[in-house]
Amino acid sequence: MEEMSCTAASRVTANAKGLIPGFRVWELKAYNSSGDVVAEVSEDMGENNKKFKAFILKVAEAGYYLTAEQANYISDQLLLRLPQVDNTYLRASVQELVGNAASAAAVGAFALTGPGVSVAGFTAGAAAKALLGQLGI
Repeated sequence: MEEMSCTAASRVTANAKGLIPGFRVWELKAYNSSGDVVAEVSEDMGENNKKFKAFILKVAEAGYYLTAEQANYISDQLLLRLPQVDNTYLRASVQELVGNAASAAAVGAFALTGPGVSVAGFTAGAAAKALLGQLGI
């Protein structure tokens, strides 16, 4: 099996369009280390938790993942009242999803990763599943 890696998004932004709470539409963006947008979700989905889930998956499709700090930032901006994301939980979840000894050692570095750091041994999809699992969305 080919070993894959993914990289944490360098930064994320959450900007509201509209002045009246309840009628705002959030624009979520993730950027790579060059400052290019790698994922964006800006359409109205009716519920912010649906938008956040779509954003996490779109980031993963681009080969990136959100750090715990980035996920907490987006959750706070969208007023989702979701559990705070913890890197220790995510590391264990990704290790479980990856499920092989060769990758497990690389996953140990997950809690220490920050924006722009690539970690071999797990995919962006595995990181997204772990994040969605912790958030319960």
